[in-house]
Amino acid sequence: MKNIKIFDTTLRDWAQTAWVNMTSESKIAIANEIDNFWVDMIEAWFSISSKIDKKTISLIADRVKARVFSLARLTEGDIEASYQSLKNSNNRWIHTFIWTSPQHREYKLQMSKKSILKSINKNISIARKKFKKDNDSIMFSPEDALRTEIDYLYDTINTAIISWANIINIPDTVWFSQPEEIWKLIKELTNYHKNIDFSIHTHNDLWNAVANTLSAANNWATILQWTFPPAYWERAWNADLIQVLMNIIKRPDIYNFNISDKIDLTKSSNLVQIISNHIWKRVSDNHPIVWWNVFRHSSWIHQDWANKHKSTYEIISPEEIWYKIEQSFILTNQSGTSWLYNAIKTYFWIELDELKLKLVFNEFKNLSSTWNIATMDNLRDILLKFWCDLWRKIELKDYIINLDNN
Repeated sequence: MKNIKIFDTTLRDWAQTAWVNMTSESKIAIANEIDNFWVDMIEAWFSISSKIDKKTISLIADRVKARVFSLARLTEGDIEASYQSLKNSNNRWIHTFIWTSPQHREYKLQMSKKSILKSINKNISIARKKFKKDNDSIMFSPEDALRTEIDYLYDTINTAIISWANIINIPDTVWFSQPEEIWKLIKELTNYHKNIDFSIHTHNDLWNAVANTLSAANNWATILQWTFPPAYWERAWNADLIQVLMNIIKRPDIYNFNISDKIDLTKSSNLVQIISNHIWKRVSDNHPIVWWNVFRHSSWIHQDWANKHKSTYEIISPEEIWYKIEQSFILTNQSGTSWLYNAIKTYFWIELDELKLKLVFNEFKNLSSTWNIATMDNLRDILLKFWCDLWRKIELKDYIINLDNN
């Protein structure tokens, strides 16, 4: 059974997301929260981007337990900036990349295959002189790997390893690939390079990010890159950390590997809301696992069985991600009598007999058929109409009143 390491790229990918702005203070605060959730590695952004970013990366590296990576294009200037931001830290790592697919070679770099290989050899060797092999890691990414010709992709990876890169990341930059292709590629690479950590970085253009990440993990990728909700990071989203982890936890029969027992998923909902507040973006109501509608039921078929046992329609309980919520009674024209009965019992402490329940249900149906959704205020009005006693007397026994003059 192998161990899986978490490489969180929330800070980097949200900085590349349209309409998301972060201050240095926000980045540091979120890095601390992510570190408390527990991840192995945090990618903190480009040191070359600005003096403020360089300083922010340095401050993050000093404050968190996770390994902190500075991102760098495969140029001497970017590598030097990354080194300068981390040189006084014991937490010193670099992630460097170059574009390798035909589209990027022709339209972006205007470089030949041979020139790119020379750049990989030259610049990773420069990085290795600064980032010491015994203590530091150099991660190399052939960007747009899955649209790169397979023989040439192997050439770029071999060149990077010979030049002393010790982690190879496979980024499917536009998430062009399918799970079967990822599975095959990672199998071949890990069979050939047995002493190298392989990482996978996914985007969600074809909505395969989580599936492809899990496929790579199932075939000996040892580092998984992902982001926290709430935003759809960088264009079409990256693999969602919470979704990947929950798949691993819920299906150990398929994903036969370890994740750290330091990970505390009960911190999930709080962390998502903290990030949401910092970036002024909200999670959609139907976002998997971490948002409200996962635990709400509208159809009477779902409601009836959720009444009998919530596991019939909820494979994740709200307590697993630390949601402090009661049964969420969504009352619509699809709701049945059992759901209405339990809603009244829960909110008003009234247990209706069969006759009154029938009368209240008919009135409720008339209302909800017009407006589709009924609120608890609507229910209160209906109950009052049928002379239900909504008032309760509370008797206190053995109490002491202490009047403090201060």
